[in-house]
Amino acid sequence: MKNQRLNTILGATAGCTVQMLEGLIGMQDANVGHGLKGNAWFGSVRAAAALGVTGSSSSYAGQNKQQLIPQELDGMPGGVKIVLKGAAPNEILLVAIGYR
Repeated sequence: MKNQRLNTILGATAGCTVQMLEGLIGMQDANVGHGLKGNAWFGSVRAAAALGVTGSSSSYAGQNKQQLIPQELDGMPGGVKIVLKGAAPNEILLVAIGYR
């Protein structure tokens, strides 16, 4: 697994996620942006940024990551949400949505 293309650059999970999307796209559709949805296992900033470079987008559902949304939702009632916007080091737009 470690020796797979992209895994040494992106890490095993992000590298496999990018390769999975590449494997699903036929040559005739290589220049068209695609979308990838997955759970938290496949989702990461590295994967989203690498897919963004190709013109594709991704959406991942995951659990509350305490390092991203530490105390903002603490003590808030159900139905409250927070939206964080930022950019990956390669300037791909990233959006994280937290809800309670």
